[in-house]
Amino acid sequence: MHLQKLFPFLACVMSLSAAAVDAPVHDLQGVYTLDAAASDSINSAIENGTADMNFAIRGLARRRIAQTNPRYERIRLSRTDATIMVQFDSRAAIELPADGRSVPWTREDGGKYIVTAQWSAPQLLMHFDADDGQRTNTLLLSPDGLSLELKVRLTSSHLPKPIEYTLGYRRGSLSQGLH
Repeated sequence: MHLQKLFPFLACVMSLSAAAVDAPVHDLQGVYTLDAAASDSINSAIENGTADMNFAIRGLARRRIAQTNPRYERIRLSRTDATIMVQFDSRAAIELPADGRSVPWTREDGGKYIVTAQWSAPQLLMHFDADDGQRTNTLLLSPDGLSLELKVRLTSSHLPKPIEYTLGYRRGSLSQGLH
């Protein structure tokens, strides 16, 4: 008798558990905190990408690239029908049209870029185009929705080869938002 009453309950719980495991989480919106253990060394990537440069300019190039490509501790992502918002650490948010149009953007240090973004869950692709090179950020959400990879690719006619690195992040609560 107890099994007859318990069976429908167990079947319901098992069905919900299976659905939760099978259903991928595609919502990129949220706050993510750096997972250093899941991240590449940016300095190593810069050294590797500039190793074949002329000795006289290599040090200057490495410093400039390192300065303009910091390791962000937090990333906040949100979207409306019209706007994609990306915020790195406590910097000013980058607001981009959700329809993929290119827009001008000026970084805090005065660097000028043309930026585009394409949000196609579970991925956000951002492209920054400047006079001296390009940066592509690919933000990819894990199937379980608990972690995010930021894959960075830097290219320039001044670089002998692209500089590429990946930073890992863990999803946090919205109360950990950036200010």
